[in-house]
Amino acid sequence: MKTPEEKKAEQEARLIATITAPRTGYTPETTEQPAAPPAALQGLKLSLVDFWPLDRFKPHPSNHVFDSAKTDTYWRDLRRDILEAGAIINPVITLPDGTLLEGHSRIRIARELTAEGKNLGPIPVRVVASPITPEEAERRVYLGNLSRFELDDDTRLNLYRKIWPGYFLATNPGHPGGGDTVSPPPTKSEIAAATGKSPRQVQRDRQVVRNAVQIAKKKGKPDADDEDIREARKKAASKRKAPVKASGRVTLSRAHAAVVLNHLRRERRSGGSREKTVVESIIQILEKALGR
Repeated sequence: MKTPEEKKAEQEARLIATITAPRTGYTPETTEQPAAPPAALQGLKLSLVDFWPLDRFKPHPSNHVFDSAKTDTYWRDLRRDILEAGAIINPVITLPDGTLLEGHSRIRIARELTAEGKNLGPIPVRVVASPITPEEAERRVYLGNLSRFELDDDTRLNLYRKIWPGYFLATNPGHPGGGDTVSPPPTKSEIAAATGKSPRQVQRDRQVVRNAVQIAKKKGKPDADDEDIREARKKAASKRKAPVKASGRVTLSRAHAAVVLNHLRRERRSGGSREKTVVESIIQILEKALGR
């Protein structure tokens, strides 16, 4: 059993290690490639590690989207890890006013432990030192959590369009708009790489989002929500499954027509008399069109 003095010494050692660890934008004298910052922090300038009292932090109002995805197991494991460490080791990320971009769960556990008489002391923090709009801060909260939690497809797609409005909502996708500076840029291929989808699926998702926006407008709603995304997705799926009606006219290229003609010539001897008559008629049409 460790004495309180030993526990305090271990906590101080961990905090010193945190302060002296490589920082974003710092290049150590080594041949090793520095690790890239998380996607939610790319392009942001952060302060050095500081230590704030617990009551200085406040949650970002958009982080509640992920509350339902945090299971009892998630909370139990996080609480155990913090208790074993005796401190929050990795710095949380905040705006200058204390609004959290990353670290909501750690701060919640710290508050619960403090209420139980287990004070973790000052919390390590790095503060965003770059100019940042409220819209971009919200997008970075979403981006920082998407890869951590299991979300249903409709909620996830609704967050995608908030993270990358320059693709999902712009008239001319592929060109940033609305001050969207979150990396990766809003292009179909790069969003596919970031989300693990194919470019074709990303393009389909874009159409679902645009249809959801129209559905929301018809309902008199100011913006589309998960329900509208779900409705638009169902309509798109039904449309893809609907049978294609024959128009009575088929257009073929000369190359395709030649392929069809050769196939029909090989198959002309099979089938009944009615089928043979139909095949012969098609062969004659193709031969005339191809000048044979």
